[in-house]
Amino acid sequence: MDRKRTKLSLELKKKIIDAAETGLKNKELVKLFGLDYSTIIRIVKNKDDVLKAIENGGSSKKEKLGKNLNELTIPVFFVH
Repeated sequence: MDRKRTKLSLELKKKIIDAAETGLKNKELVKLFGLDYSTIIRIVKNKDDVLKAIENGGSSKKEKLGKNLNELTIPVFFVH
């Protein structure tokens, strides 16, 4: 099984959340959107994060973490 990771857009995640809120079961969402069961569950479980990202201008959690990583101070060791 050689699967490639694809980044799902916030728009698609929002559609999945909206469909889940209408009462569709996760298995029905899998068939409707053509995604893995675990992906659907993760999106529905993290719906607050997705909605917050959309509200904050569409930046994803991954991008926010990257910005925080740039602010970290990393000690540098020199060997003579």
